This record gives sequence, structure tokens and C-alpha cells, in this order.
Amino acid sequence: YAKAIGIICFVACEDISATVELMKTLETIFSRSYLHGDGTVPIINHDLQELHTAALASWCLLISTMPNNITHELIRTYAPAKIPGLIESNNSDLRNQAGETVAVLYEIAREINSVFAEPPESLLITLEKKANESAKYKGKKEKRVQHATFREIYNSFEEGTSPEFDIKFGREILEITSWTSRLYYNTFSNLLAAGMNVHLKENGFLRSVFNLDDLEIDDMQQSKSNRFERHLAKKAAFKVRTQALKKTRANKAIRSQYED
Repeated sequence: YAKAIGIICFVACEDISATVELMKTLETIFSRSYLHGDGTVPIINHDLQELHTAALASWCLLISTMPNNITHELIRTYAPAKIPGLIESNNSDLRNQAGETVAVLYEIAREINSVFAEPPESLLITLEKKANESAKYKGKKEKRVQHATFREIYNSFEEGTSPEFDIKFGREILEITSWTSRLYYNTFSNLLAAGMNVHLKENGFLRSVFNLDDLEIDDMQQSKSNRFERHLAKKAAFKVRTQALKKTRANKAIRSQYED
């Protein structure tokens, strides 16, 4: 539910203050996995750790929607120590999610020219450690995923690289070139599964998320459907596109209000 409510808010919520309140609620959930004052890792059962992972994933998704002034404060509060501390969790999913959240936070920090855009040396040491860790009690798959995840994150700081891959759907190509765009792609592909490519082609909101060109309604209908079916399809496509544009305009207006 923690992951679902984050996606719902990302898609449907146009009130920045409501999103901020949800982020606070999500943080109260995964904050129980923060390191203790003495640096030790809290002992938490597996089910709660999975909940904390889902809450952190939603929190990370929502921070990407925040206006710059709020984002700056969130980065100042969470990027230096709180979120990086979760990388020490004994749960592999939470560790990896924390690492990816750190990557997104600092990517956004660089984009908004935050004074907190440079990671502390302690974080770089932790990332390098996780990229090379070889604890015997960890399974081969767990270590392989951790090494790949943290090596990519570490390299993004040291070499300035970002995730890069292409998704081909129909005659179009979606280029993923940042941690944030990969976050969006992974979030929606996990949700939509085999239907992801169809939605990339026909879903106006999803196309707006990835800054794809406007829907070409004529291209969408190349089947042998009758005139009535084509009419309904065009009407539905127009409605989807209109809703996406309305949300984009509303979000721009809200962002301007908060940044003024």
C-alpha cells in the first residue's frame, strides 16, 4: 500500500501541500530504520523492512515533483546522513533502494544548483564499500545485485555518469538518461508490466512524464476496426491527452506559486 499511495499521489495529486504531508507520513514509516545515535543498525523484522523499502520508494518518487525551494530543504535535511544511513540496513532491498534514493537526491541537487550538491566523503566511502562488499553470509544473487547497484551509483559521483538505455516501442524510442527518468520508468513498468509499451504509445499522462511528443491519434488506429470503434478510440485518446495537459498546466501554476 505504501508504494501504491505514492504512485496515486504522483499521478493524481495537484496540491503540493498534500504531497508534502504524505511525504512526512512516509518518512515516519521508514525513519524507524535510521541508524541509532551510536551508529548501530536497528533490529527490525523482514516484513517491516519491506514496508520501509516501499515507503522510501514512494518518498523518492514524490520528491521529484517538488518545487525547488521545498526540494532544497528536503535535500538539506535528508541527503547528508539520514537516507545514506539506510544503506547500512541488513535488508538488501532497503539497502539498494536507499542507494538509488541517494543518487536521485544528489542528481536533483545538482539540477537546482543546491549548495548540498556535493556528497560528503563519508558517503563516497560507503558507496565504494557496498560496491565491493563480499560478506560470506550474503547469497551470490544478493551480492551481484548490490555490487551492480552501488558500482553504478558510485561511478555517477566519481565520473559524472548516469543510467543510460533505450526503450523501443512501435516506431518510437524512449531514452532513459538520468536517475530520475529511470526511477519513473521502473516505477511504471513494475506497475504496468507487459502493458508498459502500450501505455508509452497511447497514455497521454505517461507520455508527458517522459516528455514524449503529443499523441498522434491517427497513428494509434491502424487496425481493421469499424468507423464507430475508431471514433470511440479517438475520443478516448483526446480525453487522455487533455487530462495530461491539464495536469501539466496545473502543476506549473502550483510550482510558480510556491517558487515566487
